Amino acid sequence: MWHESSAKFALSKQNNDSHDNLINPALIESVASESIGEELGFVGALIIIFLFAILIWRGFVIAYYAKDSFGTHVAIGLTLLIGIQAFMNMGVTLGLLPTKGLTLPFVSMGGSSLVVLMLSIGVLLNISGKLIQN
Repeated sequence: MWHESSAKFALSKQNNDSHDNLINPALIESVASESIGEELGFVGALIIIFLFAILIWRGFVIAYYAKDSFGTHVAIGLTLLIGIQAFMNMGVTLGLLPTKGLTLPFVSMGGSSLVVLMLSIGVLLNISGKLIQN
């Protein structure tokens, strides 16, 4: 009797579902948008695309209202850095582009990429903050 219950327990532990894992291994790699689409479905993928579109739109608004041309150019460059990286990752997921190894901004686990993106958002917030002060 003891052997049957332990065998059932061992079989149930081997049959892991993807929802049982706390960290999906695909999020570590550069194909995080594929994993998000698989786990959250079409609506979740649309929400991620919508959030990136808002981020890009706000970056261009910051660039438009910047006080000097240097701030405008920096804001456009940083916004394009984030936007192109996001849409290239999504294009790779859809099979429209060849694999480049770019991380999905703020989602994929990439240490140096995350640091650069956080610094980029900090600079955009600094440019936006100077608009509010004046």
